[in-house]
Amino acid sequence: MIELNGKIQVIGEDCILTEGMVVDKAENFVDFSIPADDRHFKLFREGEQVQAQVFSKNKGLLFSGYISKRLSREIPTYRISNLSGFETIQRRENVRVPCTAVLEYSSDSELLELASKMENAQQVMERIEGIMKQAFMIDISAGGIKFSCHENLQEGQQILFLISICEKMFVIPGNVVHKHLTIDPSHIKYFYGIQFKELNEATKELIVKDVFRIMRMQTRK
Repeated sequence: MIELNGKIQVIGEDCILTEGMVVDKAENFVDFSIPADDRHFKLFREGEQVQAQVFSKNKGLLFSGYISKRLSREIPTYRISNLSGFETIQRRENVRVPCTAVLEYSSDSELLELASKMENAQQVMERIEGIMKQAFMIDISAGGIKFSCHENLQEGQQILFLISICEKMFVIPGNVVHKHLTIDPSHIKYFYGIQFKELNEATKELIVKDVFRIMRMQTRK
C-alpha cells in the first residue's frame, strides 16, 4: 500500500499528525517530503520515534519506525527506518480506537431541537450545562462512538453529545445505529453504536487527529 507519490500521514512523539508524500521506498525504509505550504507543516528530529499510515481505497496500513535522517532536498524530506508493527486498518475516517472516558449526552427531543437552532456552540454548551446525563465512551472514530449507559435508547434515536476532542469541548449530534445489553442481578447495562451527524470537515479532522494521538500514546505504553 506504500506507493510512490502517495499520501502518508506521520505521527511524531508530540502526537501531532503531519501529512506528506512518499518520494522513495525500499524494504527497510520510506522517504517522505512535507510541502512547505502544508498547514500541518512541522520539523522532525533524527532519532524521533514515529508512527505512519497510508491508505488505498477502503484499506490502510499502519506501521512504526524512527526518523533516521533528513535528506538534502528543496523541501523538507525525511527517512523512516527500522519499519515494524505493520497492521492493516480501515480507511482513515473509520479508524477506531479504544478510549475509556466519561462523556455527557442527552436524548431529550426539546434539547436536540434547541441545539439545532443555535449557531454558536458556546451558547449551546451554556444552555445544556448541568442537564446532560453521564455515560462512558468505549471507543471513537471520525464517524462515531461506542458508549455505555443505563438508559434504554432505541435504534434510530437522535442523541446529543458533549465530547472532549483535542482538549476542546464539542457538541455533536448522532444517531443510534445499533445496541446490545448485559444483564446482572442488580441492573441492566446498555451499549450503543453511534453515527455522528452534521460534522463539518474541520471537526472531523480534529477527531482523526485525536484518534491517532490516542493510538500513538497507547503504542508507547
